[in-house]
Amino acid sequence: MALKDSNKLKKIEATLREMWSDDITLERLNKPMRKTLDIEQLKKEQNFKPVDKKEFFKKIDELDIQESIDDLIEMI
Repeated sequence: MALKDSNKLKKIEATLREMWSDDITLERLNKPMRKTLDIEQLKKEQNFKPVDKKEFFKKIDELDIQESIDDLIEMI
């Protein structure tokens, strides 16, 4: 979504300030944006470890779930 109208930005800012009157909350929400997105860099920063497919499905089989998928969804 591109905001070309500075009045829209001012309205958004005013709404946020109204919702959170303390500056601490707004400061926590304010994070600098990156100019580019590098997936490999994010993986490194977040210490991403891919899931081993064989191990994943082995654990699922060990769970031995008897309920149907519909029953499981109803439980949520």
